[in-house]
Amino acid sequence: MPNKMVKKAAGAVAKKAIEKTPDEIEDKAKDKLKDKAHEMMEEKITEGVQDKADQAAGKLQQVKEKNQEVVPEVADKATDKMQGALLKTRDKLGQVKEAGEAFQEKINKDESGNSKKKIKGVQDIKSVQNIKGISNIKSYNDIKHASDIKGVEDNKSTLIDN
Repeated sequence: MPNKMVKKAAGAVAKKAIEKTPDEIEDKAKDKLKDKAHEMMEEKITEGVQDKADQAAGKLQQVKEKNQEVVPEVADKATDKMQGALLKTRDKLGQVKEAGEAFQEKINKDESGNSKKKIKGVQDIKSVQNIKGISNIKSYNDIKHASDIKGVEDNKSTLIDN
C-alpha cells in the first residue's frame, strides 16, 4: 500500500512540475521521454523475440537429439521388413517358374509319354517374306479346263482290266 501512495504522490508532483515549466523545456522533456519510451519498447520487443527464438532453438535441439536415437532403429526395422518381403517374393517367383516348367512338360507329352510337337513360338510365325505375293497366284492360264480332264479312255488301269 505505501508503494501506491508514493506513486500517486510522484505522479502529482510530476503533473505540477510539467504545468509550471516553460513550453520549450516541456517539449524537450516530452521528446526525450518519447525517445526513451521508444528505446525501452524496442529493447522489450527484442528481448521477447530473442527469448522465443532461444526457446524454439532449445526445442529443436531436443527433437533433433530424440530423432537421432529413434530414426536408426526405425530404418533398421524397415530394412528388415523390406528384405523379408523381397525374399518371399523371390521364393514365390521360383515356385511359379517351376510350376510353369512342369506345365510346359505336361503339354509337350501325349498320353503315352512320348513328346508331342512343340508349341509354336514367335520364331515359327510366318513373316512378310513367306506370304504369297500377287505374282505367285495362279492366273486363268494355269487353271484346268474341261478338255484337260482325263476321261475313261485316258485311264490306263481301266483299259487293262477290261
